[in-house]
Amino acid sequence: MVPPGLRRSMLLLDSLTQKAWIQIAELFNATSSAGLHRTVQQLNAKYTTLKKSVKKRKSTLKQEEYVTGGGPYNSPKLEDRAVLDAIEMLLQDANGGLSTRSDSDTLYEDTNGGSHIYKVEDVSIDSPELTPTSIQQPASNAEGEGLLDLDEEAEMDSLIGEHNLPVIVELDNNTGLMLPQSWKTYTPAVLKIPKSASLKESRRQSPSAIFQQAASSVISKKFACMAEAKKDLAILQMELLKREYKIREAHMIEIHELDVKIKRAQLENLLDQKKVDVARL
Repeated sequence: MVPPGLRRSMLLLDSLTQKAWIQIAELFNATSSAGLHRTVQQLNAKYTTLKKSVKKRKSTLKQEEYVTGGGPYNSPKLEDRAVLDAIEMLLQDANGGLSTRSDSDTLYEDTNGGSHIYKVEDVSIDSPELTPTSIQQPASNAEGEGLLDLDEEAEMDSLIGEHNLPVIVELDNNTGLMLPQSWKTYTPAVLKIPKSASLKESRRQSPSAIFQQAASSVISKKFACMAEAKKDLAILQMELLKREYKIREAHMIEIHELDVKIKRAQLENLLDQKKVDVARL
């Protein structure tokens, strides 16, 4: 049951809201595309529809922040940006929902003026000053030949990027892994490539798991033998059924031929009897 005080507050709020909508309709003199004045109910329904559109746009943008699947990013097509931005400013945080504080994927949001995402810029990192004594000489291999310096390495990187050459990553077991230099042609089907042996983690199995694996292999072998025997039995049964069908067919043909011979003999006897009766007359 609604308390009397709350009921009076709700009635007062409804009356004030209705008066506010009437004042809005009078001030802005809203008209439809046909030139007719919109009623208060039509304005209220339009505002409700715009609020739903803002919430839907906010939900779509929030989903796009965590979208996966690879390939180039395609931004969603949104219409009436200016109108929806104005409605979003009126709603403020009511359309964005709540964000989990313990979520590691949460983005920074401006809580003072709506839910607009902002980026942290102008971040400075203090780096130690380099002195002539702190600069190391280029590294050299065992034969004394100097490796690539910074300029040559940068030139090599630019050459690789310009000609779209593949990058080879050397693994510990003297094997190479080809990585694409450009990710424009990347598709989710590349995820089906088997993982490299160097990236696989070797896990030690427990004795119970080893016993279970051995038992399952023994059981699978027994089931394989049983399946083979069942297959041979089914083939033998099929051959017996075919042989039985042929014998039954031959027996039925023989019975039919005998029945035809008996009926033919009976017919001949009947004709002879008729001839005798006619001769007597």
